[in-house]
Amino acid sequence: MIRYALPFLAIAAIGSAALAEDTDAPKAEKRICRGEEQTASRLRRKTCHTAAQWKVIDEANQKAAANMLNRNSRNETGGN
Repeated sequence: MIRYALPFLAIAAIGSAALAEDTDAPKAEKRICRGEEQTASRLRRKTCHTAAQWKVIDEANQKAAANMLNRNSRNETGGN
């Protein structure tokens, strides 16, 4: 269950940092909205960020996923 929550935690952490930086961004930058699945709900939540913010969030999610896969493969092979 925890491995499913990790990407959502990464989104929340990076999203809050990105929103804090957004106050200095020019208002003309276009916002891109995505629908995100919520845990224990069939409803999707709409989240909007700029293209640069989505890039940072996507990269963090990819790193988190790679870390989980590496951690799981080490556990299965008996590594550290």
